[in-house]
Amino acid sequence: MVRRRRSGKGVAGLILCFAVIAVFYILHPVETKDNSPGGNVPTSAVEALSDLDGDLVVSFIDVGQGDSILLEQGEETMLIDCGPASSQGQLLDYLSERELDTIDYLVLTHPHEDHIGGAVAILESYPVEAVYMPDKTHTTSTYGDTLDAIRNQQLTVTTAQAGDRFSLGD
Repeated sequence: MVRRRRSGKGVAGLILCFAVIAVFYILHPVETKDNSPGGNVPTSAVEALSDLDGDLVVSFIDVGQGDSILLEQGEETMLIDCGPASSQGQLLDYLSERELDTIDYLVLTHPHEDHIGGAVAILESYPVEAVYMPDKTHTTSTYGDTLDAIRNQQLTVTTAQAGDRFSLGD
């Protein structure tokens, strides 16, 4: 059996992202409301986060199979992956609840459908300031449609490099 070795850059970035998220939640726990006899569940994601203006807000959006993570700080946003096309309605609904005007950074971690399937809907629904993708190609129509949508918005794809830094809000 041949094992593929993971890129140190990708693993390091993932570890850094999770470390930032863990520290944030340790320092700023989200208060919830007890809406049922079974426990503390917020009535909506927006209600639970509404008192965090100015802080970094990290939302793991339920897109079924796949990933979508929204980072907000001040007026700036970063959307990491868009889930599959079959969940684009849930993704757009969530972003609408957050009352976003723009996506400052759209980061597509890799060209599999369960990560970029909703990207066309995002690009057609929101002004996007910058798109970041790895230097990987794929032969699926989903990947081709995503590249077409990026071109239609007159955006260019930037390949993130080890050591790149991003400012998000303050």
